[in-house]
Amino acid sequence: MINTTIIIISIQLNRFIILDNDILDYYCQIIDSFINILYSIIQSDNKINNKLSHSLIGTIIPNLYTMTLSKQLEKYLQNKHIISLILKLTNFENDEIQLNAFKILSSITTEQETKNIDYSNNIANLFIKFLNKIIDDSNQTLRFYNLLRCLKNLIQYDQIKDELTKQNGLRLIIRCATDMNFKPLQVQQPALEILLALTFNKDACEQLKTYSIQIKPFLSSSHQGISQIIERILWKLEKEEQALIKPKIHDKNYKYDIMLSFSQSDKDLCLRIYDELLKENFSIWIDQDETLAVTMDEKCEIIDECEYFVMCMSDTYKQNCFCRSEACYAYERQCKIIPLIVLSNYRPDGWLNRLINGKISIDFIKYDFESAKIKLKNEIDRQRKYSKINQQHDSVLLKTPIEISIDNEFPSQIDQWTNNHIRLFLISKNLNPFLEIFSEINGNILHDLYRMCLSNRESMFHTLKTEISTLNTNNEQLTLVIYLRFLNEIQKYVPSFAINQK
Repeated sequence: MINTTIIIISIQLNRFIILDNDILDYYCQIIDSFINILYSIIQSDNKINNKLSHSLIGTIIPNLYTMTLSKQLEKYLQNKHIISLILKLTNFENDEIQLNAFKILSSITTEQETKNIDYSNNIANLFIKFLNKIIDDSNQTLRFYNLLRCLKNLIQYDQIKDELTKQNGLRLIIRCATDMNFKPLQVQQPALEILLALTFNKDACEQLKTYSIQIKPFLSSSHQGISQIIERILWKLEKEEQALIKPKIHDKNYKYDIMLSFSQSDKDLCLRIYDELLKENFSIWIDQDETLAVTMDEKCEIIDECEYFVMCMSDTYKQNCFCRSEACYAYERQCKIIPLIVLSNYRPDGWLNRLINGKISIDFIKYDFESAKIKLKNEIDRQRKYSKINQQHDSVLLKTPIEISIDNEFPSQIDQWTNNHIRLFLISKNLNPFLEIFSEINGNILHDLYRMCLSNRESMFHTLKTEISTLNTNNEQLTLVIYLRFLNEIQKYVPSFAINQK
C-alpha cells in the first residue's frame, strides 16, 4: 500500500516543486519508516529471510533515491546522516540495490560528510572497485554509465579528489575518457568532467600532465561539450601558471564594469539581474549562451578587463568546474569579487566559501528583488568610493595573508567611524564573523553595542552568536575566543572616560 502511494506521488517530485507542509511531513514520515526498516535488516544478522530482505530493500531503495529529486527531501535525508547505512547496502549482491545505493550517495553526500577521511576513503575505494569490475563487461553498460555520473557528482568534494588520487584512480578515469571503444556522451564526457575537477587537486594535476598527449586529440572532437572540457583541462595543465603571474594593472580604465559569472541552471534570475543592471547604465559582460564556446584564455582577458567580478552562488555554481575556473582565476588575480546568493537558503561551503571569506553576500532570494538590487548597487558604489582602502582589503584574501597596518587609516575615536572603517577594522583583525551583522552600522552604534557587551558579556555573546549563525551566509561562526578578541581590540578605540563610566 505504502509502496504504491510512493510510486504515484514520487513521479511529481523534482528540484523546482515546493512541497506544502502536509505533503512534506507525509514524505518525511515515510522516509523515517524506510530508514528504520533498512536499519532492522542490516542489524538482523540474516535473521530475516535473505530473499525477503532483498525484496524489501529493492522496493525501498529506489523510492529513497526518487525522494532526493526534491530539494526539501534531499535536505531532510542529508540531516538523517545515513551515509554509513547506504554504504552497507552496496555490499548486497544485487545490481539494482547497489546502483540505487550509489545514486543516493551521490545525492545526499555533503561537504561536511566528506571531511570524515574514512568515509571519503570508502567512497573512493568503492567506485574504483566497481568501475574496474564492470568497465569491460558488456552486460553492465547501463550500470557503468550510472556509476560515472554518480562519481562526477561526488568528485566536486576536495576530500574525494584526494582519496581518488591517492588510490591511483586517475589511470582508470583516463581510460574512460580516452578509449575510443566507449561512447562519447555516455562515458567520455562524464569522465572528462571528472578529470577537469581533478585538475583542482595539486597531486592529480601533476599526474595529469603526463597524459596531455593522450588528451589533446579530443580538442577537435565533433562533440562541442567534449572539446570545451578538453580546452579547460589543457588550460589548467599548461597555461594557468603563466596566466596568474601576468602583471596586473591597478586603477586602469576597465572595458566593463561587471562580469556576471553564473551557472546556466540559474540563468533566469541572473539574466534578470543583468537586465536591471543595464538599466542602471552598467557595462556588463555575460556569457548568455554556452554554445559560444569562449575559451579560458578569452575568459581570463575578459575578467582582467572587468572592474568587478560578480558571482551568482548556488549548488550548481559550486559544482560547475567552468564556474570554479573563472572564480578561482578572479580570486588569484585579486579582482574585486562581489558574491550574490541566487538559491533559497544557500550557504556556500568548501572552495567557494574560502573564496568569499571576509565578503558580505547579497541574497537575491532572502530579500525582494528590488531591495537586493539596491544593496548590490550600493556595494559597487561603496567600493568605488573607497577604492584605495579596498585594495588593502583584497590583500587580506591572498593565500599568504599580508599584515595590514590600520593605525592611521581612520579616526582614533570609535564614534567617528563610518561603516567602511568598521569593515576595514574587522577584516584586518580577522574578525570576519561580525562582517554581515555589522554591514549597516556606524561607529556610534558600534560604541553602543560595546557598552552592552561590557554590561553583560555572557548574554551578549550568546545573542551575537545566535544572530551571526542565523544571518551569515558564509558559514562563519562566532567563538568565545573571537568574541573576547573583538572586545579587546575595540577597547583601544573607546575613550577611556567612557570605559571608566561603566
